[in-house]
Amino acid sequence: MLRELWARGPLRGTLWALRQMYSRRKFLVLTHSLGQSPSIIPPPGVVVREVARLDEEVLCAISRAWPAEFGSYRAEYLKARFCRRQEEGAWCLVARSGGRVAGAVWLSRAEPVPAHCLGGHNGCQRTVQSLFVCSSLRGKGVGKALLAEALVLARSRGVGRVASRILPWRTASLCVHVSLGFSIDGILIETTLLGRDYCHVCSPWNGRLPQVRRALHGPASGKE
Repeated sequence: MLRELWARGPLRGTLWALRQMYSRRKFLVLTHSLGQSPSIIPPPGVVVREVARLDEEVLCAISRAWPAEFGSYRAEYLKARFCRRQEEGAWCLVARSGGRVAGAVWLSRAEPVPAHCLGGHNGCQRTVQSLFVCSSLRGKGVGKALLAEALVLARSRGVGRVASRILPWRTASLCVHVSLGFSIDGILIETTLLGRDYCHVCSPWNGRLPQVRRALHGPASGKE
């Protein structure tokens, strides 16, 4: 708790602490059964590579590119978080453009989506985490190239199924996932009470959430 407060600074840390008393968040749960690996050519000037070891230079570059809407954290906290994630067995892919980090994505061993929320499928061996692209390069295909390369890497290492969970308002990320073959399995409702996640309730997707329908299919004729 104290580390999280320090990482966010006084004002954001206070707001975060209040949310830890009680909060309720809704996620879309997506899965991908890896068959034929997608082939996506990165935009001109963009190179996507796995980073086997996050040295200080890479950690600083990723921390600088971290989007504010993902949460404002101190650089030292972000670097420690990324190192811990890799120590736990996550694979990290980084996109570079013009010598600087343009985005990144992790494939974690951790399973933040309960098995019963995946339509009974327990075979998800990796989870997509923290897919991001720096603001100046969004809309150019960098995120899609990152995610596609992550799926290729997972398949090459024997992974048969990948999961992801996305906040409904992140429609750009949702569209990228769906375009690469992810399917929406359901809606996950996560409740936090006094800093702990106490329950996960999953309901079928069934086309709910209007903002998601608009992002994927456009407004329904005569209805929206």
